[in-house]
Parts: sequence; structure tokens; C-alpha cells
Amino acid sequence: MLEVKLRGFHRRNQASVCLAGIPAVGPVGAFMLVLKTRDPKSFKSGRVCAAWLVLTPKGRSTAGKQKLGGTTRAGDERL
Repeated sequence: MLEVKLRGFHRRNQASVCLAGIPAVGPVGAFMLVLKTRDPKSFKSGRVCAAWLVLTPKGRSTAGKQKLGGTTRAGDERL
């Protein structure tokens, strides 16, 4: 029942359908991203949006050099 409602929302929402076209993003991930980010135009860039969702790489610096590691697990687990 819930899956039917989710797929119905996904089909009616243009942003969700567009996001689901990205490789490795399915209807559930697209649905959650649309729900989480109400107005994507409010972000200056994709990096700012990723930082807001806490999906950015871990930063490490030593001797003035910055290195980026893997993404942290601090963000929303459903995304």
C-alpha cells in the first residue's frame, strides 16, 4: 500500500522523475530528496546543497595542505 502511494507521488512530481533519471538514484531516493529540499534554487551550488544535507567529504588538513576523504555518515541515513 505504501509503495503504491510512493510510486504515485513519484510519477506526478516532475523533480522526482528527473532525479530518478540519475544513475544509482531510484524512486525512493528521489522522493526523499524532493521532500528534504523544498526549494533547490535557494542553494548557490550543488556543493552547498550537499553540505546542507551533510553529504560532503571529510576534510583533513596537515601542514597547510587540505585533503578530502570519504563522505561522512553524519547526514540523513535515508538519503
